Amino acid sequence: LTESKDATSSALARVRVFEAALSKSSTEIANLEKSKEEMVASVIATEEAQECTKSELEALRVKLRHSETKHASIVQENEELMVELGRRNDRVSELEGELEKSAAGMESVQTYLEEA
Repeated sequence: LTESKDATSSALARVRVFEAALSKSSTEIANLEKSKEEMVASVIATEEAQECTKSELEALRVKLRHSETKHASIVQENEELMVELGRRNDRVSELEGELEKSAAGMESVQTYLEEA
């Protein structure tokens, strides 16, 4: 009977150790599942942020293309204005030359009138 009692006590002790180990394992599994859920949530948040960043990047690319087009248009307009300014400066030079000729002609007329 004593041997049976000792065997039962020993078996009961092993069961308690097993239950404690099982309880610890269950806690560890719960912690791992919680950690996994947190990681999944983090991955989802990261993917959403990445999508948002991609959208923002695409919007910036569209703005950049628009700005580049506008810049090219302004540069072309500026070049056209510079050509027009060159033409007008040439015309001003021509008119100044004609004015000098006219002034010289008027001086000749005035000198002639004074002599007459």
